[in-house]
Amino acid sequence: MDYAIPDFEQLNSGIVRPHMTALHFELKPIMFHMLQTNGQFARMPSEDPHSHLKSFMEITDAFLIPGVSNDALRLTLFPFSLRDRAKSWFNSLAPGSVPSWSNMAGIFLRKYFPPTRNAKSINEICMFKQMDDEAIPDAWERFKELLRKCPHHGIPYCIQLETFYNGLNPMAKQMLDATSGGAFTANTYNDGYEILEKISANHGHWDDPRAQTQKRTTGIHDVDTYTALTAQLTSIATMLKNITPGQGAQPAATTPILAVLSVQCVCYLVSTTTLTMPVGNNTRTFLGTVHV
Repeated sequence: MDYAIPDFEQLNSGIVRPHMTALHFELKPIMFHMLQTNGQFARMPSEDPHSHLKSFMEITDAFLIPGVSNDALRLTLFPFSLRDRAKSWFNSLAPGSVPSWSNMAGIFLRKYFPPTRNAKSINEICMFKQMDDEAIPDAWERFKELLRKCPHHGIPYCIQLETFYNGLNPMAKQMLDATSGGAFTANTYNDGYEILEKISANHGHWDDPRAQTQKRTTGIHDVDTYTALTAQLTSIATMLKNITPGQGAQPAATTPILAVLSVQCVCYLVSTTTLTMPVGNNTRTFLGTVHV
């Protein structure tokens, strides 16, 4: 019945204890504080494993401990950068199966950035499109973020700029062509990249050109709507005037049309309309609300 006896060797960490020449080494509270501030990886769909590894290595590079290599420090601290399901996954690694930091980083990326996710990220890069009301600098920063999230996308530099250019709207393409003094795609990668970086640095001068055409002058739309509303109410008044009790429709020109039109606008969005007119021997009042 040896299989029923717990094997405490299975409780050992998957990381092989790194070799250190330091006589005394302990983790400082500031290290744990920085890891908490940076954020622990929990295997959430919105989390980026590449970004987590990069931030983690930046934290460990901030500490220089005599007799302790960077890899040894990273292997010691890495379990504390995980939580929830990611920490459960780490604890499930076979004891002694991770001999080095490069091995640990590779296992981590294969787990949380598998080939399917890599293919999806590459497709997002290739199908990049500028969003509505998105300025050129914002589109460029979003495109670079897609590239950063998939560092091994394998897309050549020249194709990257061409992909970004093809994803822009026609007005933005014309602006880039004018800035580069000709066809933007005729520039080298370095020249094209420099142009886009300068545009991003002057973000305030590169608003979306389509946003300007979508803006309307205050009052123009209101006047057009008011004119249309007046014409409709006049037509209704004419129809009602020509109808008298017990009679059919009469010619519109036999009797003068008496109509009192009162329009009150509230917040420039809602119009309350009162229409008073004689119909036969009676006077009828119509009250309606029109959204402008």
